[in-house]
Amino acid sequence: MSTTNCECGKPIKHPVTGECSTCYQRRWYREHRANPRPSGGSTLGPCTYTHAHVKVARWRGKAAEHPCLLCDNGTPAEEWSYRGGSEYEQTEERIQRTRKGTESRHFLSWSPDINAYDPLCKPHHLERDRGTA
Repeated sequence: MSTTNCECGKPIKHPVTGECSTCYQRRWYREHRANPRPSGGSTLGPCTYTHAHVKVARWRGKAAEHPCLLCDNGTPAEEWSYRGGSEYEQTEERIQRTRKGTESRHFLSWSPDINAYDPLCKPHHLERDRGTA
């Protein structure tokens, strides 16, 4: 076999992995997608913070279609909020830099499990993120 061709015989496009574009995309999709079922099934894999929130909205609908879980008066929710404690929890440190050169560090936590999120209004979501709710 030639070193200029992928295992499938196509020319290599990704020299680090030695794969053609098709094989690279197929492998990446298998390794990185998270595919939970609406019931929370066991086919959970790694995913990004943004992807997790998009997936929750795709499976459970917009947060605004639900009442806030913590409001007593039935206020409509505005956002999906990760409640924490999922066995699939993932965390990431983010550094935010300002134009003046200062930086702030904060940690984001999320889960690919769509059932680990609650519909909340913005004030309750902020309280939960600060650890006061």
